[in-house]
Amino acid sequence: MWKSVVLLVLFILQLTSAEECSHTSPCTPLKGGQPFKNPTQIFSARQNNHVQLTVDIHEVTIDWLTVKRRLYNGEFPGPTIWIRPGEILNVEFVNNLKTPDPPKTDAGYGYPNTTNLHTHGLHISGMSPGDNPMYTVAPGDVYQYEFEVHPDQQPGTFWYHPHFHGSVFFQVLGGMKGALLVEDSPSSPPELMEVSCPFNCEHDLQIMFMLFQYTSGSSADYASVQRTIGDYEGFRQNGIQLDNSQQTLEDWLEDPANNIKYMLVNGLLNPVLEIQPGQMKRLRLLNSGEFYTLAVEIVNTNPGGPSCTVKEIA
Repeated sequence: MWKSVVLLVLFILQLTSAEECSHTSPCTPLKGGQPFKNPTQIFSARQNNHVQLTVDIHEVTIDWLTVKRRLYNGEFPGPTIWIRPGEILNVEFVNNLKTPDPPKTDAGYGYPNTTNLHTHGLHISGMSPGDNPMYTVAPGDVYQYEFEVHPDQQPGTFWYHPHFHGSVFFQVLGGMKGALLVEDSPSSPPELMEVSCPFNCEHDLQIMFMLFQYTSGSSADYASVQRTIGDYEGFRQNGIQLDNSQQTLEDWLEDPANNIKYMLVNGLLNPVLEIQPGQMKRLRLLNSGEFYTLAVEIVNTNPGGPSCTVKEIA
């Protein structure tokens, strides 16, 4: 239980302006600092167990930097989907990406516009129309998934993402992912239900860690993969020439000196969450960061002021 006033800063907030920065005059570091927010919430049971996920290309903006990514429903990350043990989750999966794909290469990558859907962590059938990672949805196609959730499925925090071999890394790194949460049993302890959906959703917070990386020191950064697979010109940043420089914006993003490598929370950089005196929040942590194992620490940045109590429940 939180004992007093808490200001939870998920990352250090750096108080400088980025107004003078642009695609032709970039600067670093990126700042962020927006208020924390949950992803969009979808409750399967309130929609007759029917959910639509549409894959398309959308813009993502962090400070002055706007990039284009393949996303679910235009959201970064995709919406949080709530399910219940024993239900059949019907997902109308729409692939609105362009056809034909950019050419496949011999570097081990697959077609970036061909995809599918995988529920990560559920005890569920791997046969179509269920969670079959070998089934693919081509550009322009629609597929009706039917995920039969076992009646004994434990409540918990899971996630969904593509699983088309050869394109998983690129699509997930780009933002195709979302939380998949199994609701708690109504017989759960009252203390837990007070901070949990579906009745107290304002206290049930999802924290999806997302890697936003162009500088890696290897060939696995986002821009390098785009080049290797032959991704669309204009979708990359190689056509944007910097002012008074021979570099393109893509060159600048990959330059190790600029260190464009951040861990976002729900698509936000350095978000800030305010917790009122006496409030208790449930934090669901999901690491979708591709490369990294995370060590999460809650630090009291004001040792002389109020503090909080943290309890691990799973």
